[in-house]
Amino acid sequence: MDKVKTYAVLVCGIVGAMWGKLGALAPLILALLIFNIADWITGSAASAVEGKGISSDAGRRGIVKKVGYWIEIAVCLVVDMLLIYALPELAIGSTVVAFTHPTVAPMVCVWLDLNEILSIIENLGRMGAPVPEWLSKFITVLKNKVDAAGEKISEDEDLK
Repeated sequence: MDKVKTYAVLVCGIVGAMWGKLGALAPLILALLIFNIADWITGSAASAVEGKGISSDAGRRGIVKKVGYWIEIAVCLVVDMLLIYALPELAIGSTVVAFTHPTVAPMVCVWLDLNEILSIIENLGRMGAPVPEWLSKFITVLKNKVDAAGEKISEDEDLK
């Protein structure tokens, strides 16, 4: 029992330190974890309802894709660190942007969160749950807004 308590304290300490270090990004990352799990569960359930059964091949592909999400977030956090420490100010057109907090990782995390929400909604529909058509459209609009903000930054001539 003492080993269990020791491991619990260790895990809580690591999670607490990471949560504190991630700041405002922490809830977005927690949401992504929850959405990853919910998407995997609803996707498996939808396949079962459709009579396709649960395919270990499809499940493996889904998990690999979700691991890719986490690698993407990690890479974006490194990009943010590089921006904060190596390029604290960047001229974008006539505006000077000061990088004092992560910028890229939160945008990508929100985009991935919205992507997972869309997938969960689609899975619920496949399971026969009544899903309002406007809900998917609304989430898609939000996702497109995040895309547009990222595109606006990346298309700026001063960045090329």
